[in-house]
Amino acid sequence: MPRGTTIRVSQNEKQRLDEAGYQMTGTTEVPYGEILSLLMERAPDVDV
Repeated sequence: MPRGTTIRVSQNEKQRLDEAGYQMTGTTEVPYGEILSLLMERAPDVDV
């Protein structure tokens, strides 16, 4: 299945996403898009 969006992250952001993914799922084998989706579900709603 082709990807609809490409996410570019710095090495620091990648490390932080790996850490967050590991804390939430117990593995670092989770795609970054899925980690971001999980984080967005947990974030409070904010008007910008």
